[in-house]
Amino acid sequence: MRAGAVAPKAQVKILPLPGNKKIALIGPLADNSADMVGAWSGANNFGDVITLRAALEQHAHRNGSGLLYAKGTEISGNSEAGFGEAVKAARDADVAVLALGESSDMSGEAASRAHLKLPGNQQSLMEAIVAHGKAGRPACLFGSAAGARLGRVQGSRNHGSLVSKLTMSFPRAVGQEPLYYSQFPTGRPEQVPDPAHPGPVEKKYVSRYLDVANSALFYSATGPAIRRSRIRT
Repeated sequence: MRAGAVAPKAQVKILPLPGNKKIALIGPLADNSADMVGAWSGANNFGDVITLRAALEQHAHRNGSGLLYAKGTEISGNSEAGFGEAVKAARDADVAVLALGESSDMSGEAASRAHLKLPGNQQSLMEAIVAHGKAGRPACLFGSAAGARLGRVQGSRNHGSLVSKLTMSFPRAVGQEPLYYSQFPTGRPEQVPDPAHPGPVEKKYVSRYLDVANSALFYSATGPAIRRSRIRT
């Protein structure tokens, strides 16, 4: 499970988090056992789940630091009643960790979403933390439902155990989908300047987008690890 931790960009200067830092843990997935196990949890043994809050509390206890927790909002909610508490927690801490994303019933069979963005007002919560919390450099970790030990794994990710690469490409916009590495080229592919073959570059009648680049935001197999990783075949 720990091999599923991915930092899409190099964030070595941000992660791992120093052990003596006070952490503000914010978000609807921070202490949520039911949605940690994903859409295929037939047994539903939610009591076995170690949430991210529980894992970071263990880290804080061992390192002599502190942990502040604020839910902020619901996964699909629109109320901003919890924003104030969340912003205060971010201000009172050295670093803020936001646990945002989808619920377990937003993936799986007959559970597709057309808009690939944070549901509810989670985006607004994140923006409020960035605007009113302590200024700093953001770091992004991506992970899918990792099961009952997700909290322990994610906690170790924040403290340095990042070892893997992305298993799929991330688009710049929903309109780029489907986007994958083995797509067949079109009859009029996008043209780019080539010093080895100078000449005019067609800009109009080629397969390209007007408002974003054709390339992926993050390609499959990217994700600089904090420590050396090995691909096993």
